[in-house]
Amino acid sequence: MVRSSVIFWVLASIQAERGRMRADYSGASKTALSAAPSSAETGIAAAPARAAWLKAPSPNPAHGETWMTLGLSHPAEVRLTIWDAAGRRVRGLLSGAAGAGEQRVRWDGRDDDGRRAPAGVYLVRMEAGGRVESARLVLID
Repeated sequence: MVRSSVIFWVLASIQAERGRMRADYSGASKTALSAAPSSAETGIAAAPARAAWLKAPSPNPAHGETWMTLGLSHPAEVRLTIWDAAGRRVRGLLSGAAGAGEQRVRWDGRDDDGRRAPAGVYLVRMEAGGRVESARLVLID
């Protein structure tokens, strides 16, 4: 919680500084604008690049089939699973090595046994590159 608060503060500070620079130096050249203090000068560390990310499922809400898009900055072991609102595992979609870049994974709305999952709220969970990301999915009839 503290780490994400610090990252949020850093990003908000950068955004505020951009707005102030744009208002104060609107006629300045790009060279002058790029002369902003570096992170070493300000003592503020840049936010780390995300090693893995999960986009919201599409379509959402879904009627049967939906697609999840995940991305990796470098090859990694990936596990993508669907969980119900009660915390029970519904379906494993992906488990194993995946290459860098974005990938789309389809869920047909069925559980591991091939039965149609009931309408409700589900959680898509991705574990990759030392990160855990999740997205909410609503399945309708």
